[in-house]
Order: sequence, then C-alpha cells, then structure tokens
Amino acid sequence: MCVYSLIDRATGEEIEADKKTVERLIGVEIAYINWAIEQDGKFENGKWAITYPTN
Repeated sequence: MCVYSLIDRATGEEIEADKKTVERLIGVEIAYINWAIEQDGKFENGKWAITYPTN
C-alpha cells in the first residue's frame, strides 16, 4: 500500500495517509499527485504539501 505524508501548511502538522484519503482530502487524482511528486519532489496546494514518507 502506498502511503503519503501530508503536511498542513498552516500548522506544520504532518500525517500519513493512503491514496484514497489523499484524493478525498485534496480533490485531485492520485496519478497527478504522483506525477507532481516525481517532478518536483512534492505536490502543493493552498493548504497541503504532499510527499512520499522519508522513513
């Protein structure tokens, strides 16, 4: 299962979530989010920054 790190840009709080949760929260298809992470190292919008976890 693919896991993502979501960072709340307002508070700095970081949570881990699966792809269905990410799509539901962000409202963007996971394929586009994956592409953005591969290109820029993260996906950002006004509220969230999303990356792959660095465990």
